[in-house]
Amino acid sequence: MGTGPFLDIKCAYLHNTAVTWFTRLYHSGRRGFVVPGRGFIPLTEESVHQILGIPHGDIEVKYEADYDMEQEFAATLFPGDGSRPNITTVATAIINHSEADDKFKKLWLIYIVSTLLAPTTDARVSNKCYPMLADINRADRLNLCKFVVDQLHEHLSNGKYTNGCLLYCMLRYLDALDCDGMELELTNRPYRVNAWSKTQVDIVAELDMLEHDPPCFGKFQLKEEFREEAASGSGTSTLGLFGGPGGFETWMKQNTHPSCSENDKLKIQGIIHKFASGLETLLGDLVQGMTAPTASNSTKSRRGRRNEIEENDDTLFEDSSSSESDSDADGDDDTSFVSSSGSVVLTE
Repeated sequence: MGTGPFLDIKCAYLHNTAVTWFTRLYHSGRRGFVVPGRGFIPLTEESVHQILGIPHGDIEVKYEADYDMEQEFAATLFPGDGSRPNITTVATAIINHSEADDKFKKLWLIYIVSTLLAPTTDARVSNKCYPMLADINRADRLNLCKFVVDQLHEHLSNGKYTNGCLLYCMLRYLDALDCDGMELELTNRPYRVNAWSKTQVDIVAELDMLEHDPPCFGKFQLKEEFREEAASGSGTSTLGLFGGPGGFETWMKQNTHPSCSENDKLKIQGIIHKFASGLETLLGDLVQGMTAPTASNSTKSRRGRRNEIEENDDTLFEDSSSSESDSDADGDDDTSFVSSSGSVVLTE
């Protein structure tokens, strides 16, 4: 079926804090994750295959409600349990089924879709799973990579950050970090899902975490392929402080209260945009001034400045004294991604 890598998942738990933070960085327009100040991590079919090792075939996955197929397959797979049994029922059925026949393959496909590839907060099987079972004998040709991408794009674009393949999201971020400075001995396996252990996930996530409330990450740089150089001095971007336009949008999404109206949100965006633009200009001037080579000045010029300072000494001290007077007056993060359904083979 082409899902062999799922038989040896090294980390059967999600680092909740990292996943919660990373999924909210998704930029729908760019179809990827904008990491403010560090770069951009695209959501692609190729990366899904690299991370999970699932089929990247030529057959589109049918994930839609079909009453006829639902009734047909549910009657043979879950007699007496209806068409939307609890995921634990599917796990039990797999354990109790001893033959590697079509029924086993169908149960297995439903299980991995419900727990790994497209899980939701519902503990029951989605009736949308049934149409894909019609191609069970060609399961190795299913484009499960595109299916994962489409599901994540749909959910994250609509703010449903707990739906979709969160295992991919977690490993995608961690695997994009430049960890060359630390001795991270990942198993040399073709797919990252078989390389990252829970211990390694926890260590890297904790080292990358910043002291911030709510928690965020950013101590490690991204690998060079994911870095985006911020435009500076060219006038092409005034949002470099946020990682560019995409980073600004993500930052606004993270910090805007849910009750804020769209009109107010647009007004606030305009204000922050102008503030960021002005601040970038001031910081640019400051850095240029501090780093510019010191020019040799004439003795006359130095004397002129000295005389000017002496003439203004009384004023300077008076201002300082006045200022002081005024001042005195003012006097586990970890959760199993199969915990709701139990684990058939997804244990470390």
